[in-house]
Amino acid sequence: MKIFRFVIESYVFKRIAVITALFLILIFWGFNKLFDSVWVSYSSVPLLYLNNVYKPPKNYDNLKRLNLALANDNKLAIESNKIFKVAGKQKNYDYFDTTDIQFPDQTNEVTNKIFLEFAGSLHLDSILLVTSKSREKIFFWRQIFHSTVIIEKLNNFSEDSDGFRVNENTLVEQPLLDNNDTLIYKVLNYFETNKEKLNLGDCGVNSATFRDICIKFSLPCRPVGLMGGDASQVGNFTDLGYPAHALCEVYSSKYKKWYVIDPTYGLRFRNTGSDDYLNAVEICNMIFFQREKFIAQDSVLSTKRTTLGRDYFKYYENIYFLPEKLERKSIVKFFQLLFNKFNINGYHYTNLLVPLNNGFYYVGAKSFIYLLLLIIYFNIALAVITRRLFSAKKPKHFINDREHFYTEKQKQQA
Repeated sequence: MKIFRFVIESYVFKRIAVITALFLILIFWGFNKLFDSVWVSYSSVPLLYLNNVYKPPKNYDNLKRLNLALANDNKLAIESNKIFKVAGKQKNYDYFDTTDIQFPDQTNEVTNKIFLEFAGSLHLDSILLVTSKSREKIFFWRQIFHSTVIIEKLNNFSEDSDGFRVNENTLVEQPLLDNNDTLIYKVLNYFETNKEKLNLGDCGVNSATFRDICIKFSLPCRPVGLMGGDASQVGNFTDLGYPAHALCEVYSSKYKKWYVIDPTYGLRFRNTGSDDYLNAVEICNMIFFQREKFIAQDSVLSTKRTTLGRDYFKYYENIYFLPEKLERKSIVKFFQLLFNKFNINGYHYTNLLVPLNNGFYYVGAKSFIYLLLLIIYFNIALAVITRRLFSAKKPKHFINDREHFYTEKQKQQA
C-alpha cells in the first residue's frame, strides 16, 4: 500500500498522467482528422444478407417460414410460424411436427419429398431433402435441395416459439395481404393530380414528398440512395460519390417484394417481357452483367423526364439503405467520436465494393492503428516511470515511516 502511495504521489507519475491525458486528446482529435482525410470516402455496413433490407414490413409478413432440426438419426423436426401438419398424417394442425427421413441403401442418394399442409392454404408446400452416402461407413450427408417455404434456421429452433409465430392481429386486412396494388395506384394518382401543389424540386425533395404521401395511404415505402462511382471522383457530393440520386421502394403484396418507383423521373422497371417489377439490387445486378437493354421502363408519373438515357443506370453502382430499426442515438454518437466516417445505420450494396467504402475495413484499420499507438505510448510511459522511480528520492513521509518502523522494532527487541 505504501509503495502504491509512493508511486501515485511521485512527481514523475503526475507528469506522466498529464501527458497521457494530452496524448489521448491528441489521438482522438488530431489522429482522427488525419486518418479521415486520408481515407477520403464515407463508409457503410456492406449488405451481404439481403433479408436485412428486403424482408416484408411487419404488417405484411404473412410468409410461411420453417425451422428445421434433426430430432435423432432418422427424424426431421419441423417448427413453423403458421399452423401446419405433414401431409398424410392424422395429427391435428400444430406449429410443430416430425417426419421420418429415408437413407440410401442400394443407391448413392435418396430424395426425401416432404409435403406440408398449412391451415387455410389450398395448395401443398414441399421440401426436397437429399441424403447421400459418404465414404465413411454409417455416415450420410443431408442437404435441402429445394423448398417452397422459407427455411429460417437449420438445426436450431427459436428461443421464443411464440415470437416466431405469425400474429394475425398485427397483419393488415386479407385483401391487402393478397394484393395492395389499390394503395399503390391511389398514391400514384394523388401524386399525379397534385404535383403542381407539392413544391417538387430535386430528387431528395421528391422522394421525401412521395414517401409522405405513401404514409398517408398506409403504403409501405422507404427512401433509397443511389451513387455512381466513388468519393474520389469529382462531383456535387465529393464525400459520397457522383452522380448521386434518391428514389423510393414500395412494398407490393401482389409480387411479395419491394420494388423501385422513381418519383423524379416517374419510372419503375421490369425485365423485358415480364410483369415482375425490379428492386434496386436486381437493377444493379442486371446492369452489371447484362446492361440496361434488358430492362423495360414503365412511366407511372408524368414528372421530369430523364435526359441521361443509358447513363441513368450509372446511379446504381452503389445503393444505400436505411434499416427500419436504428441503433440508439447515444451509442451512435459515442461510436462516431472514434469512427466519424462510418455510417453505422446505413447498408451499402454494390457489385464492386472497394475497401474505402467498406465500413468494416475502415473500423478495422482505424482500430488497429489506435491500438498500436496506445501500446507504443504506454510502453514508453512505463519505461520512463520505472527509470525515474529507481533514481528518484523517496518522499519525506515515506522515509519517516521507515525510521518509525525500525525504532519501534528496536524498542520491542530491547
